Amino acid sequence: MEYNIYRLKGGLRPKSWQLPLQETFVKKIIEVNGRKTEAFKRIVYVPGSNSIYQEDQVGDLQPQTIWFSNGVLQIRKDDWLLNEIMKNHPWLDKRFELWSQDAEDAERLEELRLKSKSRQLIDDADATKIKAIALAVFELEAASWSDKKAELQLRNFADTKPKKLQEIMDGKDYQSKLLAGLAFTKGLVTENNGKTKVLWSDSQGEILKLAKGEKGILELGRFLSMRTEESELVIQSIAERLEQIDTNTTPSEVKISEQDKEIERLKALLEAKGVEPKESVKLSEEDKELEDARIEYVKKFKKKVPVNKKNNLNWIKNRLGTE
Repeated sequence: MEYNIYRLKGGLRPKSWQLPLQETFVKKIIEVNGRKTEAFKRIVYVPGSNSIYQEDQVGDLQPQTIWFSNGVLQIRKDDWLLNEIMKNHPWLDKRFELWSQDAEDAERLEELRLKSKSRQLIDDADATKIKAIALAVFELEAASWSDKKAELQLRNFADTKPKKLQEIMDGKDYQSKLLAGLAFTKGLVTENNGKTKVLWSDSQGEILKLAKGEKGILELGRFLSMRTEESELVIQSIAERLEQIDTNTTPSEVKISEQDKEIERLKALLEAKGVEPKESVKLSEEDKELEDARIEYVKKFKKKVPVNKKNNLNWIKNRLGTE
């Protein structure tokens, strides 16, 4: 005999647990003024009946109760009435579920994958990023934690509640919270002495004001998640500063690097045409002069020639003051 197995969710295994039916209502198709519509009707379990709805019951048969034993209820697959109640009960997939080995295996596998993903995230992060992640996940509670406690709490959370951790990290405001956490832990931003503003650490320029009792790291996260024109500029500035820290460069070094890349690109263009950058034998004089002018422009202004002017030799020479 084959059975459907229903189990209480959350690992609950009480010796006995009664499924509520007395005040339970389920949708039923009814006819009103010649038109079919849906209405909520009370249900009952009356063995031998051909309906789960109380209003359909006839005769002297009495309603029965339904009990789980040790968190499990087994029902023969050919017991249409009882399975119909279970499949239509509003607590299905909330308090109990229809169990199968495949479903349990899939759920267990997903849990292990989430744990592995969460552990890898922590393994790949340095101490400051771990602290930032902890701030994004636990918010203000993590503000006073040491680096080791932040990592410990995150690892415990990843092992015991991997699905919850993934839900938090998939949340629409998580990246904003993480960016705010990184901005504080990397020392890019700070609060002023009076705790009334969030400031850039290098320039002391104001990012946002704080009301009494507000915490800078939380308010910065909320501000960044608003995605306004102003917050987008702050996000861009934080990202640029973080990149400079990660690459151990200063803003001027970044500009020089970009300049060198452009010069190398222009040199490559010359070489692709079969000449060295200093030669003009195989290039027309006009092409050579244009390429040289572009290189000089990059050297002088630390940026590329505007796209709409890159082939305008006279414009470039005017800007360089050589015309």
